[in-house]
Amino acid sequence: MVVLLLTACGGANDETLLDELRVLSMLPQAPEIAPGETTTIDVRIVDPDAVGYRALVWTCTRLGEDCLEDEEGRSPALATVADGRAAVPVTASMALAAVASDSPLPLVSVWALACAADACPLLDDVERGDTIDADVWADPTDWMSDLPIEGTSLALASVQVSTRSADTRHANPTITVSPEAPSVKPGGSVEVEVTITGELGSEARVWGYATAGGFERPSDRPNARLEARLDWIAPDAAGSADGFLLLVDDEGGGALWEGPLTAE
Repeated sequence: MVVLLLTACGGANDETLLDELRVLSMLPQAPEIAPGETTTIDVRIVDPDAVGYRALVWTCTRLGEDCLEDEEGRSPALATVADGRAAVPVTASMALAAVASDSPLPLVSVWALACAADACPLLDDVERGDTIDADVWADPTDWMSDLPIEGTSLALASVQVSTRSADTRHANPTITVSPEAPSVKPGGSVEVEVTITGELGSEARVWGYATAGGFERPSDRPNARLEARLDWIAPDAAGSADGFLLLVDDEGGGALWEGPLTAE
């Protein structure tokens, strides 16, 4: 591959700059599981200003009005986050095995809420073990507008549930990035190529994020050779940024690359 080092003509897209607390990605280690099985969802939270935060991760499987998890007595709990990462188990209810074979099984929705100190009273309620109305977990979109604009981040992912045999289920692809450590002069741009190995759903995109500078456009759709390209535009001052390239497809699969982006 030829790496292009250019002087940026346009500016970085604001959507690609990580300048505040963000739940960046939620990737299940197995994007498709059977009723009764458990997978782990890897949550990546970015806190560029080191404000400090707590995180709550919960699941909701809608089979009717409420979450099956609530009916089964499974309560949300604060996630243990280390270095911006949390590994949270996700179990598909055995109750889904009783769904008619000709009906699609519901997804397990996985929500993550990250909050700076004192920004979310809900996390205090959970920590104290208070009883919380089931509607809160079933549809966070009803109350997300009440969250403070700054210091909070709410994200949603999903895990497919099916009765397909394990060898036919959708699996996560992998990605490699070239160059491995992108660098360019301050104010310039460098093309970063993402190569994907494995199968993708019918729709997939690679999203780019950085804690300084930014990518010229938010995402790129992989081509027929399973390659995607994004240009990182460096800030005007020399220094290093944390870079992230996130692949997600419409069947819950994905992969995350993270590494340094350098202006020098």
